Amino acid sequence: MGYEVITDNDLLSARLEEITVPEPTDTHMPVAYEDLIGWALKALNVNEFDTELKSVEFVRGGAQMFGTWTVTSPDITGDDYSRVLGIRSSYDKTLPCGIVMGLQVMVCSNLMFSGDTKTVRRQTKGVYGDLPWEIHKMVERYLLSTHTDVEFMESLKEVEGRRHKVNDFVVESMKADVIPSSHIKRVLDEWKAPTYEAFAEHREDLYGLHNAYTHVLKKVNPTSIVQRNARLVEQMKKAWPVLNTA
Repeated sequence: MGYEVITDNDLLSARLEEITVPEPTDTHMPVAYEDLIGWALKALNVNEFDTELKSVEFVRGGAQMFGTWTVTSPDITGDDYSRVLGIRSSYDKTLPCGIVMGLQVMVCSNLMFSGDTKTVRRQTKGVYGDLPWEIHKMVERYLLSTHTDVEFMESLKEVEGRRHKVNDFVVESMKADVIPSSHIKRVLDEWKAPTYEAFAEHREDLYGLHNAYTHVLKKVNPTSIVQRNARLVEQMKKAWPVLNTA
């Protein structure tokens, strides 16, 4: 399975023109990637937020697409985080249209997506009438809860992860399809010895554990990042009282 990564707007526009949009059928109404991206960026622009392309990854020659855009967000102060927009879709019927917003950790470009603010729509009849408005409403919902994600990330720094409990948590996360089984050791190794020096002080807390996951997740199929991130956040919210006990 090949990946193609584009980080330039002009190159992205040219590539989108090259990828053929499938013909609609009685039950399937393919949404052009260009239209989906345009709806999301317009919804943010209407709310006076600027966006900057981070990257768009095409899988299987453009059959699947996942992209991220950094969102200018003056309500976040400091250098730790920026807001991020994630968009995914497919032309081979394997993925519905999906829009999600979350955080990017500035030091390493790790992503944090929860399941709280997202829009998912199957590519069926009526999608061109429904989805632009659904995206607009999703963006407004997210902006009304501007500090939720930051508060969650900051709260992770206050919770010490007991090593034996973390080991159990990582195994359970594999069962929940947060990470593939082959990535268990990678997550634990990254938590104990972070790639980025900025996380050295977080070897014992859940913030460091979260970043260990999101660092490792950058090495899996990009079109699954949103789901895996959301499952990770959900699992952490449920498990952190246990992780913080002896």
